[in-house]
Amino acid sequence: MWANTPALLNKLRHETIANVGAVFLKDRRSRALRFLLGWILLEVIAAAQVVQADGATVLHSWIRFAVSPVVWSARKVSVFSEDFTVGLRASKSMMVELRQLRHENQSIAAENMMLLQDVETLSSAHELLMTLPQISGQVVLARCSFRHLGQGRMRARLSDHRRVARRSAAISGDGLVGRVVSHSRKECWIQLITHGASAVAVENQDHSVQGLAVGLGANRMAVEYIPKGAKLVRGEVLISSGADGVFPAGLPVVHVKSLRETDAAFLEVEAVSCVDLAQIRVVLLMPEWTSGPGI
Repeated sequence: MWANTPALLNKLRHETIANVGAVFLKDRRSRALRFLLGWILLEVIAAAQVVQADGATVLHSWIRFAVSPVVWSARKVSVFSEDFTVGLRASKSMMVELRQLRHENQSIAAENMMLLQDVETLSSAHELLMTLPQISGQVVLARCSFRHLGQGRMRARLSDHRRVARRSAAISGDGLVGRVVSHSRKECWIQLITHGASAVAVENQDHSVQGLAVGLGANRMAVEYIPKGAKLVRGEVLISSGADGVFPAGLPVVHVKSLRETDAAFLEVEAVSCVDLAQIRVVLLMPEWTSGPGI
């Protein structure tokens, strides 16, 4: 045990010296820090007492110099924020206006297309009228505002307030659409040729075959009273003959879709309207006409 005593004493001595050194160093740092803070405080007090030529103290100049970068940065950030906000609002406004302009352009393009189709329809209808010398007077333009193909009727707005005969024929560039069944100063109701109560006297181009095109409802039609052996082929166009006293002669009415012989005395003829009644938008209401032979 006594043999280890010198080593223990030596270790204890070194630990004591290290602890004393640490305390001394810590105390030395503490004094240095207190001295530095005291010196800074004295400098601040002195700067607060010294007045410059412009009347401001040195301390005020120091503070102003220290905070000027912060103030400058804050101002720049504020200006940038305002510019960014204004730009963002302007961008949103421009996007809204661009979207509105795009919709307007699309609407104008659609209207132009519709007007072009209407012009083509009117041009074809005018050419069709030129082939009907028995028509006297001016036609009335009407635009479709409602249609129900299942019920076989259409409502159309008149282009002017001229009087329209109740049974005026309505035509398009492709042929007969129907007839007026009621009207007012601004609009009229048209019974389509596919209506279940509609019947149009028809014939082929050389007037050798006559029949009656009747509506079956739901946009279907048939041609009745076509005798067996009649020279009629699928796809042939039948025109109005004028024999019914309602529709003038020479108007395309139906295409023959199919023919079938039955035990009856007449052929069973299925037909479709020459006019696409689902797409037609403009019709011409024909004036009074004088009965005469078909053309």
